[in-house]
Amino acid sequence: MRMKTEIAFCDLPWTRLKVGPGGEIHNCCWQQIGIGNVLNESFSKLWTDNEILKDIRKVTKNGDLHSLCKEFGSCPYVGKFENPEWNSWYSKEASTFKYNDYPVSVELDLPNTHCNIGPGFPDDEKNPACIMCARRLDGFVNDTTHLFKDICEKIQFLMPYLERIHIQGYAEPFYKDIIFDTLDLLDFDIFKKRIKVTTITNAMYFNEKMYKKWIDRVDRSCIIFSIDAGSRETYKKVRMADAYDLVSKNLIQYGKNVDKKYHEINVNCNINMLNVKECVKMVELVAKANVNAFTITPTDAMPITKDICINESNREIFKENFELARLRAEELGVNILLLKGF
Repeated sequence: MRMKTEIAFCDLPWTRLKVGPGGEIHNCCWQQIGIGNVLNESFSKLWTDNEILKDIRKVTKNGDLHSLCKEFGSCPYVGKFENPEWNSWYSKEASTFKYNDYPVSVELDLPNTHCNIGPGFPDDEKNPACIMCARRLDGFVNDTTHLFKDICEKIQFLMPYLERIHIQGYAEPFYKDIIFDTLDLLDFDIFKKRIKVTTITNAMYFNEKMYKKWIDRVDRSCIIFSIDAGSRETYKKVRMADAYDLVSKNLIQYGKNVDKKYHEINVNCNINMLNVKECVKMVELVAKANVNAFTITPTDAMPITKDICINESNREIFKENFELARLRAEELGVNILLLKGF
C-alpha cells in the first residue's frame, strides 16, 4: 500500500480511529463529540469521505486545533506548556509523518458498565466509582454490552493494517478477562506479530497468573498502570477500595519479571488535592518497578472534581509537590513526564 506524507502538529486525524462504547468514532479521547458510527455507516463514509474529518484534517494541517478537539477542554494542545524543566510526551512543533488509506492505530472502548469499581451503574452512596471518574456523572454510563460484539465485527477488517490497538475506555480490561475476549473477537492471534497492544489497568486483577497469561497471548505491549495514590489511606479515598498494597505488589512484581524490550510499563497518576502531597511517594513506588515512564497530570476539571482540582488558590501547592517529584525522580533514575502544563 502506497504511503503518503503529511506535516502537522498532530497526526491522529490521519492515523487513529477511536471507537466508543456505542460505536461512535473519534480520533482521540479528548475529541468528545462523535463524527460517525461504525454500526450504521461504511468505512469510506467514516474515514475517506467524512466531511467533518476532512475539516479536522484541514484545520490541523493549518496549525490550529479544531473546535471539536477543544470541546472537552483537556487536550494538551489547548493550553501553553509553561513548564520547560519538564519532559512531555507531546510537542506542539509540526512533524512529518506517513499515513495510508486506513488507520494504523485503533482505540476500542469497552462497555463503560464493565468496571470492578462501581460495577454496572455506579451510585455514590451504595456503589461508588472512583472519585475522579466520569462514570460518576449523571447519564454518562450506558450499558452497551449488547453492541460490543457487533462493534468488534465491524472493525475487524482493519486488523491487517494496524500497528497498534488500545483496548480500554472507562472500564477495567482485566476484570472478568474481557480484554482476552476482545482479542478473540478481533482474531488478534492471526496478526499478533505486527500489532502492539496497549491498555490501562487499575492492577487489582493483574497478579502473576494474569500477567503470565498476558505475555503469553501478546507479543508486544504497553500496560499503563493507574495508581493515583502513594498510601493506603489516600488510595481508599480516590479508588473507593482498600487495594493499595495489592496493586503496588502487582506493579512491582510485573516490573521485576517482564522483558521491557517487548512489554513496556508506564504508570499514570491523576493529581488533585487528595493526593498531591504524595507525588514523591508515587515516584518511589514506580522506581521499585523500574517502569519505562511515569506520567503525572492534574486531574481534569469536571463538575464532580472541580473542588479538588488545581486552581489559582492552590496552584503553588501543585507546583511545589510536582517539583519535589521531579527532583526525586532524577535521583532515582525515573523517567518522569508531565502530560500537560499547569
